[in-house]
Amino acid sequence: MRVSAAGGFDTESWRSTGITYTVDVNSTAPAESIAHLIDIVDSIAEIPRAIRQGATVQRIS
Repeated sequence: MRVSAAGGFDTESWRSTGITYTVDVNSTAPAESIAHLIDIVDSIAEIPRAIRQGATVQRIS
């Protein structure tokens, strides 16, 4: 499996323009089964869920 991600920022506001990612799975399983598995993982994976909800960024000393 390979995951590739990309994202960017608005140079005026420094606000994120979003994150996109792709998942490539090398398997003999039917494409429909792979797509279903990727959909399930996408809905429960911690990092995408956290980012979608927004995140507080705080520097601590």
